[in-house]
Amino acid sequence: MITVSISTEEQFLHSRELWNQLVRTMRYPSIFCTWEWISTWQSNFIKKQNLFIIFVHNKKKLIGILPLYYYQPVLIQTGFCGKVLQYCGTDPLYTDHLDIICAEENRNVCIEAIFKYLKKNRVLWDVIRIPFAADDSSIISYVNKKKPLLSCYCYVRSVAPYLAIEGTFEDYIKKFKKKKRYNIRRERNKLYSELGVEYCSCDNEDVDKQLKTVFELHNKRFLHRNIVSTFNNENIEKFYLDFIENTKNSNYVWIRFIKNKERAVSAFFGFYFCDRVFFYQMGHDPEFEKYSLGSTIIYESINEAFQKKCVEYNFLQGDERYKYSWSNKERKLFDVIIFNRSIKGLFSQIIVGIRHKMSYIKNKVVNQLRSLCG
Repeated sequence: MITVSISTEEQFLHSRELWNQLVRTMRYPSIFCTWEWISTWQSNFIKKQNLFIIFVHNKKKLIGILPLYYYQPVLIQTGFCGKVLQYCGTDPLYTDHLDIICAEENRNVCIEAIFKYLKKNRVLWDVIRIPFAADDSSIISYVNKKKPLLSCYCYVRSVAPYLAIEGTFEDYIKKFKKKKRYNIRRERNKLYSELGVEYCSCDNEDVDKQLKTVFELHNKRFLHRNIVSTFNNENIEKFYLDFIENTKNSNYVWIRFIKNKERAVSAFFGFYFCDRVFFYQMGHDPEFEKYSLGSTIIYESINEAFQKKCVEYNFLQGDERYKYSWSNKERKLFDVIIFNRSIKGLFSQIIVGIRHKMSYIKNKVVNQLRSLCG
């Protein structure tokens, strides 16, 4: 017998083991769907009473989770009004590959049960938003199949380049064009021979201290370029420090450095989960900018992913050119917005529709002007 309910605070707090078991059985297990990520995010950014976490049980066994929360939107920025539910663990963090948390064989049962519950309890919501769902996710498959029956928008928000790891690292490098392969290794050798650096991890070191070094290097890099980074923020730093504390026995956090003696000159900050490496942020010392630090630390971290027999190296959201120098595939990331047939839900749908139409026209005009200017 399938039952659906809203998790109590106590149920959520005690669901860690079962929750993460389900995450590992997802079509795409994402670090951003883990219990630790969402519970750490909740304690740092929202009140507990704003949680709206949906549990699906088969008899007494937990088989599915859709973690939502009541989001306070700004109408002029989002087009949403009324009671808006959004996927947990998102704002103000940049998270993607979000999906319903369940085993792939249970996805249809769980999603059908959840939407049946939401339809029955329409007074609880006006808009539901699931940002950055991958094109191969369960929620996208369901929405595409049920689109004629749902009041929803599903549009491409970004892309996530990734490297599917097969064979050896040498096999992977050999696929590069000869000139590109030569340049990568030349820059790497120049860095090692002139500075005598080493690539190192800090899995068993003082991770809190190492994270502060990551933030320092990231901040130096952005200040040097006169760019404001949302990553350099006291609240964001506290979140990651808490996340590290909550996952210290799981080794989810991947911090790597290129060090000149004891001085870190480049940093990689990411995650390791279910045999996947998630590339999240980098930082470099501008003093050593001529040495192609970014290219070298990506080279070394991909090499390490091959040595660890990972299945994927995911660059996450963003179409930056350097990512495509290393990746061989990409996933489209969608914003899924579902509207209730309530007054506020219908009003939100109209406003969002107008905004999207205006954005489409603007992009079309810009592209035409660019083509005319040659």
